[in-house]
Amino acid sequence: MSDRNEPHDSLDGLRRELDSVDRILLNSLMLRRDCVRRIGLVKHDTNTPVMQPDRVRAVLGRATDFALDSGMSPYMLQDVYAALIAEACREEDGLGLPKGDPRDRIEVLAEEIENRAHTTDR
Repeated sequence: MSDRNEPHDSLDGLRRELDSVDRILLNSLMLRRDCVRRIGLVKHDTNTPVMQPDRVRAVLGRATDFALDSGMSPYMLQDVYAALIAEACREEDGLGLPKGDPRDRIEVLAEEIENRAHTTDR
C-alpha cells in the first residue's frame, strides 16, 4: 500500500521544491524590474531612446547561448526574454499596466498552455 502512495509523495515534494525555485525566480524578476526602472531614469535624463536594437539582440543572443550550453530550449528562453524586453520597454516608457484585472487572464492562459502541451505540431 505504501508503494502506491510513494509517487504522490514524491510528486508533492518535487512540487514544493519547484514552488521554492519559482519564489526565487519571481524575486529575481522583481530585481530585474527595479533595475529596468533605474535604466529608464538614466535614459530619460540622457535623452537616450528606449529601444536599443543592438542591446535587444545581445540579450536575446546571451539567452540563446545559455539555453544551448545548458540543454534548455532556446525557443523558450527567446520567448521569455522577448516578453521581458517588451515589459522593460513598457517600464522605461513609463506606461501603466493595461486596464482590467490580470487574474481574468489566468483561465485563458491555462487553456492555451493545455492546448499547446497536447499538440505535436509546435
